[in-house]
Order: sequence, then structure tokens, then C-alpha cells
Amino acid sequence: MEKLLIKNGTIIDVENGGSFIGAMEVEGNKIKRIMKQDEVLPEGIETIDAKGKYIIPGLIDMHCHINERFAPHFVASGVTTVRNAAGNVNLLQNLIDKPDHAPTP
Repeated sequence: MEKLLIKNGTIIDVENGGSFIGAMEVEGNKIKRIMKQDEVLPEGIETIDAKGKYIIPGLIDMHCHINERFAPHFVASGVTTVRNAAGNVNLLQNLIDKPDHAPTP
């Protein structure tokens, strides 16, 4: 299973209503753990430096009208999941069938 470490980003903690500089370890398509800046980071896995950027775990757009050609823009904006509020689900089948590592929500 692929692992990824996103480090040095400002993590928005929606459960506690704060933020901190830290890292997020992702395994496959799941967040494995979130670490604060002073914790020892795992080594030997692909790493992305998010300095100056925000990490918002679980950011979901709960009302959108998604189009396949604009789907990568959601991910580029930090949205990892969408709830398509209307439209023909058959037109979205290509998005639904994309692998987890595709740059789409």
C-alpha cells in the first residue's frame, strides 16, 4: 500500500477549532495519523513539503454540481470529497470509476 507524508503545513483541526504546523501521514486513501511539528516523522516514504500551505483533512464540498473536466480543480483547492447535489449520475460514471490516486474528488 502506498504511503505519503505531507509535512510543514498548517493543519486545520476542525474538531478542536484550532490550527498548528504539522504533518499528515496517508496510507492508501486513508489518513493514518496527524503529527505536530515537534514529533518525529517517519522516514523512507514519499514526502511533500506543504510549507506555507494549509492541510484540511476531510474537506468535503456538500453541495456542488460537478463536471468531469473541472474535477481536478476541487482537489487543487483542497476538496477531497464532493456531494453532487443534482445531475445525471450516469454522466459522472467516469469520475466514480477513477482509482483512488486519481487527481479527482
